[in-house]
Amino acid sequence: MAFRVAGCSYKLSQSNFLNLGAGRQFDESSAYQLHGLTLETEDHCPWTAVSNAAWIEVANKQGKGSGPIGFNVSNNTLVVSLC
Repeated sequence: MAFRVAGCSYKLSQSNFLNLGAGRQFDESSAYQLHGLTLETEDHCPWTAVSNAAWIEVANKQGKGSGPIGFNVSNNTLVVSLC
């Protein structure tokens, strides 16, 4: 996905390996699954990442320039019965 906003070009792609650097840690329990995106943009371009779903937690919520965007997805604990 690519788009342009206020003079900045942004491109999002799925990341197979996520390295957020020192101080960035995720809950490694079975309750979460780590996922990531890679954002490519010019060095001066700011960005903010948010989730509209309570079960998705964005790890690094804002930045400037290119970099990874990590997020945790909670497991679905809802029990469904099929008749």
